[in-house]
Amino acid sequence: MPTCIYCKVDKKPDLFNKEHVLHDSFGSFNNTLTLINKVCASCNSLCGDTIDRLLARDTIEGFKRTQYGLKKNEDFKTEGKSSKIKIRVCEGLLKGLAAYLFLDQKQKKILLKPLPQIGLRKGCGTYDFFAFENIPSFELTSYNKYPCSERMILIPPGVDIDDAIEALKSKGYNYSYTGESELDLENILCEVTRVIDIELQRVMAKIAFNFFAYFNDENVILSHNFDKVRNFVLHGQPLIKIKVDNESILDDEKTANSLRLGHIITLEKDHSNSIIIQISLFNTFRYTVELSGNNNSNYAVNVGFGRFFDVHNMTINEIRKTPLLIPSINLRIPKVKILM
Repeated sequence: MPTCIYCKVDKKPDLFNKEHVLHDSFGSFNNTLTLINKVCASCNSLCGDTIDRLLARDTIEGFKRTQYGLKKNEDFKTEGKSSKIKIRVCEGLLKGLAAYLFLDQKQKKILLKPLPQIGLRKGCGTYDFFAFENIPSFELTSYNKYPCSERMILIPPGVDIDDAIEALKSKGYNYSYTGESELDLENILCEVTRVIDIELQRVMAKIAFNFFAYFNDENVILSHNFDKVRNFVLHGQPLIKIKVDNESILDDEKTANSLRLGHIITLEKDHSNSIIIQISLFNTFRYTVELSGNNNSNYAVNVGFGRFFDVHNMTINEIRKTPLLIPSINLRIPKVKILM
């Protein structure tokens, strides 16, 4: 009977699912990398309902699926107000405003919607924005910082007026609504951030281990050397080493002004004999995952290569080391779409 690479339990073949190395929500590629009889339905379901969903719905990489046409606007889904993607406006009177993404069902467009908050006007003419529960008491508000005798207040477009007025009254403000502003939330510069939490690290570790498992024998995959990473994927502990930065994986892009459009996964051994996977979805953030430290398997481990998932042509291309630049990696493919 086959053995699940995550729970390491022998099970009948009909208790296994087909597992994509890279979740198919990030592209249906020709000759995609698929694990057969490697991940049981139980482990697959555990990850699919939690960390796989998070990667697709609540990460910057997940949003880029719509940006690059892998997902239609009308299929866009988000965690809404509870999203871990933090968006703040960077320009104009709304600078500092916190917002989230939502799908306008009528227009079929992805738009910004402010979180429930109001703005207090400062002496310089700009605003400080406060969530309803964090609005400072009128009596304690500094006149020097907010000098207007009426405490000039801005309710951002899209915020419920009645709820805002009620929140202001509860903090001692005698506020009279004078009408909506004509501020634009559709074409405005924003800063977007996402905390690299345990859940996001788990899903990247899952992609890394899936990739490793696809190219290596069962004796290697089921070795105790990888028990730590499989437990981290399933349960979030014990922690493994994952580094996140925005450096390029491909050597020829490190000094270039453009990047290839696609996903990149590479598999290496470092100087300490640790198994290292690098992942970059849409060639943006680089996640460096240590699958095992000082790997001492008695079996030959297949390393020293990678794959480029071209989201323009929907093909998967081989990445190989160049003998003169080891351990740098160059991409050997004839045509790719370049991000300018």
